Amino acid sequence: FNEAHILAIAQAVAEYRKSAGIFGPLLIGMDTHALSEPALRTCVEVLAAWGVEIVIQDNLSTTPTPVISRAILVWNRERSALGGTADGLIITPSHNPPEDGGIKYNPPNGGPASPEITSWIQNRANELIGDGVEKVRRVSFEKALKTETTRFYDYILPYVHDLRHVVDMDVIRDADVRIGVDPLGGAGVNYWDPIASIYGLKKLEIVNRRVDPAFAFMTLD
Repeated sequence: FNEAHILAIAQAVAEYRKSAGIFGPLLIGMDTHALSEPALRTCVEVLAAWGVEIVIQDNLSTTPTPVISRAILVWNRERSALGGTADGLIITPSHNPPEDGGIKYNPPNGGPASPEITSWIQNRANELIGDGVEKVRRVSFEKALKTETTRFYDYILPYVHDLRHVVDMDVIRDADVRIGVDPLGGAGVNYWDPIASIYGLKKLEIVNRRVDPAFAFMTLD
């Protein structure tokens, strides 16, 4: 997981979207791994150069995978007729150790890419690496952020408000359950305060607000 691979994957995704007729926004999130933000910046540089509309979390903070999945589904249900179909990228290797990085592509169904899609992107990325990634189209990160196709968005509150449709938050609140939360290395660290506030969970306590950069809680096996 290095600069060359990230450049190649980002361009392969841009080319796949074009070939598949996906022209809506590409919703991007990332986790807390040390390599995630640099990788996100590289992806943004490539995608902006390709004119892809990209939507990034405000302040470049972290975004859990289910949040991007939900945002894709909501866009495609409510607004796809206005601006094309949405899909997503999550800069995360999921449950891998901290020295590993990764990128997930989520197609318009909001779930993980199928083996066929993954193979298409993988094969094209390998071709780009073989040809030399200096040929990959990119712009500077600063320029990418200023393009009209790049915008910031707060994914947090729409996701938190939508939880009431899948979880009976009133039952949890009325039961007066005491809840302790430790985010460990999780990208959801910024979601618990809004959940507690919006749903009146007065006994939800975040016992640790520090994300462990070494992922010491996760064994290699």
